[in-house]
Amino acid sequence: MPPLAFQSKPAQSLFTQRQEYQILFSFKQDASKQIFKAIKKDKITGIKQEVLLKFFLEEKESYKKEFESISKIFSPYCVRLIGFENFDSKQALVLEYIRGVSLFQLAENFSLSCQEIEHILLSIYKGLEDLNRQGLCHGDLSLNNVLIDEKACIKLIDFGRANYENELQGTSPFMAPELFKGARAGFLSDLYSLGVISVLLKAPALLSSLKDLKIESLDYKNSLLSSDPVKRVFPPDIKPQKNLKPLSYKVKDLLSVMDSKCCSTVKNVKLPPVFPFAFAKIMIFILSFMLLSSSQTHRLSYGLLKIYTNEWFMIRVGDFSAYSPFSLPLKEGWHSIEWENKNLKGRKIVFISQKESLFLNDKNFLRKEFFP
Repeated sequence: MPPLAFQSKPAQSLFTQRQEYQILFSFKQDASKQIFKAIKKDKITGIKQEVLLKFFLEEKESYKKEFESISKIFSPYCVRLIGFENFDSKQALVLEYIRGVSLFQLAENFSLSCQEIEHILLSIYKGLEDLNRQGLCHGDLSLNNVLIDEKACIKLIDFGRANYENELQGTSPFMAPELFKGARAGFLSDLYSLGVISVLLKAPALLSSLKDLKIESLDYKNSLLSSDPVKRVFPPDIKPQKNLKPLSYKVKDLLSVMDSKCCSTVKNVKLPPVFPFAFAKIMIFILSFMLLSSSQTHRLSYGLLKIYTNEWFMIRVGDFSAYSPFSLPLKEGWHSIEWENKNLKGRKIVFISQKESLFLNDKNFLRKEFFP
């Protein structure tokens, strides 16, 4: 059983002796872990902080080993461990929350200059060096495990597991060839992964065929892709870059698109032609609700449904329908939500609480749901 199921009331809170954690929404879930974004509030000082709670669905030993690995790292290029908590015998790592985008998202939407690519590669390399100084490696370095924030700062995420497990792991085609022959992941295999990242950042058209891509045949002059691990050397001519404003602007634009989905200057982002009408319908509904609420507040209890998805879904809630994203006031109680896009369609039941907000994202429309 998962340590904390994502329930219909995402505003639920978890408590320890000193901290309160308000769960906002689920980021990721697989067979081994469950990750939530939360607001951490100190009961004594009242200080609030956005964090990630990473619950483990495996045995406690796995949790302890990952904590021991990550707790050694104090690097500006790696996600920071804030602490760990026990919630009724359920353990969770408390990690720094980074508002940013993955390198995959960045490369998929923008062409990057040579200076921007060099900044990214050098930052990743410094992060790998910081891991290596503590006798650690990343083990699963890929475009999806590197984040870049609004200040163009690079952060490595999802590292630690390879440092205590012997089994083969990683993401193709980022895995070094020696790993398939039984070698353990290490700094040199991470350098190979960095070489793959450099190729993809310079040729983002290759992103569409990652599964079948043979990186080593495309850039034989890249020393990081050498089949001999000992010969992998980070290019010494790559220097720190000073003007990072263009890269910062690209990240901000992409975050804006991901947040709002209503206007975009990002390449390859297409808005459906019905969007202006959907937006007008949303505004009319919300304004009508605001006008009526002053006279009916004593009779009706409302909560707020907020839907933000990276995929474009047509959502129907009762008689209301619109493309995501949107916020919709609903009367307290159970509500049926139907959705569809060109590939998927489905239905789920959610509970709206009075004066609370229910946040739904892609994961809520791409997995099996429990219907009460």
